[in-house]
Amino acid sequence: MIKIKVVIGGREKLITINKFPFVIGGSVRSDLFVIGLPPEYAIIDKKGEALVLKASGHGISVGDIKDVKEIELTPGMEIDFAGKLKVYILEAPQTTSSSQPTQFLEAEEPPYFKIISGPGAGSVIEIFSSGILGREEGIEYQVQDPHTSRKHLMIYFLGDTVEVENLSQTNPTVLNGKILKERTRLKSGDILKVGRMTLLFVNPSEKPETELMVRKPNTALIVGISAVLLLLIAGTTTFLYLNQRKNEAQSSLSLAISTFATAENEQDPEKILKNYSLVKDYAQKALNLDKSLSQAKEFVSKADSLLNAWRNVVDALKLVKEGKFDEAMENLDRVRPILGDRLIFNQIYAPLANRLSAIQNVELAKALIQKGDYKRALLLIESALEGDPENEQLLALKGTVENLMSSQRPVKAEVVRRIFEKKVEEVKVKREEEKKAEGLGTATTSIQIQQTPKLSSEISVNLPKVEVSLGEVKPTINLNTGTLDKRTQMIEAYKRGDLTTTLRLATEILSENPQDYTAKRYQQLAQLENKAISYEKAGDKQKALEIWQMVLNYDKGNQRALNAISRLKQ
Repeated sequence: MIKIKVVIGGREKLITINKFPFVIGGSVRSDLFVIGLPPEYAIIDKKGEALVLKASGHGISVGDIKDVKEIELTPGMEIDFAGKLKVYILEAPQTTSSSQPTQFLEAEEPPYFKIISGPGAGSVIEIFSSGILGREEGIEYQVQDPHTSRKHLMIYFLGDTVEVENLSQTNPTVLNGKILKERTRLKSGDILKVGRMTLLFVNPSEKPETELMVRKPNTALIVGISAVLLLLIAGTTTFLYLNQRKNEAQSSLSLAISTFATAENEQDPEKILKNYSLVKDYAQKALNLDKSLSQAKEFVSKADSLLNAWRNVVDALKLVKEGKFDEAMENLDRVRPILGDRLIFNQIYAPLANRLSAIQNVELAKALIQKGDYKRALLLIESALEGDPENEQLLALKGTVENLMSSQRPVKAEVVRRIFEKKVEEVKVKREEEKKAEGLGTATTSIQIQQTPKLSSEISVNLPKVEVSLGEVKPTINLNTGTLDKRTQMIEAYKRGDLTTTLRLATEILSENPQDYTAKRYQQLAQLENKAISYEKAGDKQKALEIWQMVLNYDKGNQRALNAISRLKQ
């Protein structure tokens, strides 16, 4: 056993240590928890008959000795723990081997609690050291009252005096009819109510039990007082129990709110999913503890909706890796109404929508070239290039169609193929010259969510390639005049900034063909632009800037977005 005095921030506390090793550190699992210290900073443990302090870090000083690593503890020693804590050794084992005659002293009766009612009535609990009273096995003062907390009461034995402190948050201790709210020194004759037990404290050196019981008790009065006391305790206990539940509910709600904020700022879909799951658990726990918490109910509903939405996103990424692009887009489209203005969602949705839209537009353009409708073909190719402006084959196809624009009638397929092959070579030469001049790399063919200080992971999944083959047109290509008219009108409306018309036409096209990726892409673009404009009008420049940058994920040369970003950054 060792007795120490602990000083933290001007506050002192006496501690008796009976169990070893005793850990001092900045972890809540430490026996002595001190904010600001590393976990398991130092350990007090037995070494033979002595007790020693072992340090795991730097900064522990004993007197003039700096950076102590291991030292035997002796009475009077003063230890400084990195300026955060001071410990004074009051009592410690002595390891001297010298012997002395046994001295026989008159035994002094120790202080004790006498159980005067409740489980174990009539028995005595002798106080021989500082320790905990409660139901838990292995503690210093174990009692058999099921209504007592596992660790109910801390007893401080200070030689000739005893102090007590309530440890249970839900189960109060009553001292002389009043709830024990702080550490208090006991006087001989004090009455404590712990669980169902009524304890009489007796300190023989102060006033023996015989003197406390000289007067014959008034049985009727005691019974009456006991009944009132029991009612008071029952009411107080109920009040404290309900109050404790409310406090726990508020604590769980606070965790839900802080975790929700973490999820909102997270950039890894897997981590987002995990955080929303935690939000739902915390909010549900708060609601179970306090049904009146409407905010907890809102967070359960909100977290559940977002949890399902991000689960679709995570599943979509898996489908892309498996090459199931149409199914991946279906998953993403299901949650676009919920996540459509989220940066991380658009970093996933935009590359896939751009690529699938480009593939569809190339096939339509090929069919239009065969019919000699070069103007519409060029419009579709330019739309495909918006999301992939460095694609060599798309650039070559655009150059081919521009060459054909002077023809008044369809050109033979063989002639078109020769022009295209020539343009491919021209584009390659031009790109090589640009690379040498500017040191640029090749364009990416995957969804790349690049890491920034806020991002905790990188997602990379292969996308389908946009390849131009001037062979036969796929039989699934529909050159319905009405649909083509709407498509070209939609693209032209978006180019001139007519967002209302763009949205109307995109909605009409999707009602006819839900798999029209170009309509999906322009619908998302128009919705994002509308939101960016609304945020800017409302004065939220940061959110407007964020959404204009999302627009550039779909249309890298969008002049309206570039102008808005330049304007908002000023």
